[in-house]
Amino acid sequence: MKRKYIFVLCPPYQGSTIIVNLLNSSNNVSTLLDCETWAGESQWLYKKHGDKYFERNRWDPNYKLNMKLVHKVFNTYLDKDKEIWVEKSPSSICRAKMFQDYFSKLGDVYFIISIRNPYSTGHYGADRWIKLAQYQKYNLENLNNVISISYEECCNDLEKVISKITNKIPELGKIFNNSDQTSTSERRQLIHSNKVNRVIDKNGKNKILKKNIDLLEYFGYNIID
Repeated sequence: MKRKYIFVLCPPYQGSTIIVNLLNSSNNVSTLLDCETWAGESQWLYKKHGDKYFERNRWDPNYKLNMKLVHKVFNTYLDKDKEIWVEKSPSSICRAKMFQDYFSKLGDVYFIISIRNPYSTGHYGADRWIKLAQYQKYNLENLNNVISISYEECCNDLEKVISKITNKIPELGKIFNNSDQTSTSERRQLIHSNKVNRVIDKNGKNKILKKNIDLLEYFGYNIID
C-alpha cells in the first residue's frame, strides 16, 4: 500500500479541530484523535518516544526534530490498515518542509493550510499572528500538494472546504461533519458562528497590523479602523 500523509498546518485556535474531524470521518483515514494524546497531536508523544527536548523547543524553527522518531510515532499509534494518515500538531507549521522532505520518500504528502482573521483571535495578539502568518506564507509558497483554506470558510461554508479537500485527495472518499446531524444549510451556521466575525482588541492589534498590511492582504484580510 502506498501511504498518503496529510499534514494539517494550522496555528492554534484557527480551525485544525474542525478539519481533522472532517478527515476522521473518512473510512480510509487514521488520525491520532483516538489515542491518549491531547487534541490528537503527535507533538505530545515525541518525549515519550525519546525526544525530551522537543516540547520546550517546539516553536523554534531551528530545532531539528528527528523525522525517524516522528515516523516511529505514526507507526505506533496510527492504523496500518488505513491508506491515509493525518497529523495536526500546530507547531509543524514552522518545520513543514522537513515533513515533506522525509515523508515524500515514503508516500504522497499533502498539506492543508489554514489561517484565521487576526481580529477574531482572542488567544494571542497581533504580533503572534504575524509570526504564524509568516510561516504559513512560506508554506504556501514552498510546499507541494497544498490545499489552502481559512477558519472563516470552515465556519461559514463547510461544503466548500470539503470540496477543496476531496477534489485534491479523492481517495478520502466521503467526508462529512459528524459533529451534528442537521441539514447543510443549518450546519453552516452552527460552527463557531459567534466567533468568526467578532473583533477583539482592534486598536491594540492595529498598532502591529498596520505595519504588516501586505501580509494581512496576502491572506485576504483588511485593516479594520
